[in-house]
Amino acid sequence: PQYGSSDAYQPPQYGGDQGDYRGSAPQYGSGQQGGYQQPGHQQPGYGSSYGAPGQYGPGGPYQEQPRNGLGIAALVVGIVSLLVAWLPFIGLISVLGGVVGIVLGAMGLKRVGRGEATNRGTAVAGIVVSVVAILLAIAATVFGSYWISQVMPELFGEEFQQCVESAGNSQEELEQCLQESGL
Repeated sequence: PQYGSSDAYQPPQYGGDQGDYRGSAPQYGSGQQGGYQQPGHQQPGYGSSYGAPGQYGPGGPYQEQPRNGLGIAALVVGIVSLLVAWLPFIGLISVLGGVVGIVLGAMGLKRVGRGEATNRGTAVAGIVVSVVAILLAIAATVFGSYWISQVMPELFGEEFQQCVESAGNSQEELEQCLQESGL
């Protein structure tokens, strides 16, 4: 067209109706942008979702979530063992729970070392609480045994204690001691 003529410059048409140049604008969320697409290559639109694991998405490469279950389990088992450890004799069950807590905590620390978990503090706390539970259970049982040995003669009398000591492992003699003491 000549300069100053009525045939004004029209931009190139890439899509849409003739005379409508808006067809070249990107179509967000459609998976392509206007008519500018390389053969064999599809560009993701703004509305696309993340790709499969291992592919790059808007947040970078896909990363697996940390597996912190063992450290948390160690802490929970340690706390439960600590609560039970206060009971003389029955608290000996918490020794088993404490050992389980230590093993779970050690396995959790191994995961942290390999980069599979992020809760080093929780795993260490689980181990520490489990060790304290074991020590407390042993101390409570020793204290309970000592207390019973001191209270038993006063509660049942000297004769009952001597009778039980002389009975040994004989079930019949133990029953006789109980009958004589009125129990």
